[in-house]
Amino acid sequence: MTTPASPSSISMLDVIEEIDGLRTSRTIALDDADVRELANTSFGSISMNSLRGKTSSILKQFTFGTITSSHGSQSGTISGIVINTDGTIRGTNQSGGLQQDWKESGSESASNYEVSCSYNFGGQTANNGDALDTWHTISQVRSFAINSGGNEPVKYGNFTIQIRKISNINDVVTESFNLETKPL
Repeated sequence: MTTPASPSSISMLDVIEEIDGLRTSRTIALDDADVRELANTSFGSISMNSLRGKTSSILKQFTFGTITSSHGSQSGTISGIVINTDGTIRGTNQSGGLQQDWKESGSESASNYEVSCSYNFGGQTANNGDALDTWHTISQVRSFAINSGGNEPVKYGNFTIQIRKISNINDVVTESFNLETKPL
């Protein structure tokens, strides 16, 4: 959502809705940190005009589908998701994988965000990387993966990853994807 642009009227309730994701009255002032962040003004005076046409979310939708990695009879392999502090997210496999942005380039620090990954179905939960079903601050690289080696059969799992802003848990991007490792 975006706050009303000129010539439409704008109210503090519009600002609250943009910041919190809910149109619920609360105490708020133009000098509050979250209001300044929305206005993209860290110091100096701001007015309601500074808040026109603003969007608080800098999260971007990403899509991976199935990330597959193959292994030989003597080697191992890993298939996973890596969330980087530079605002990128990468599906990893033996050939490197696809990289996408999870937040706007040049925006605030990744440490203001957190990530969680949940196992949905498929017989193989993540056995490599950060713990599932836990919110992890993105102050360092985070990963969720499955690995296999040798003559292990196909391993498959469906997962959901969520990235959200710590100061606004309603500002969240969610994506489901599949991880798979299999013999050549």
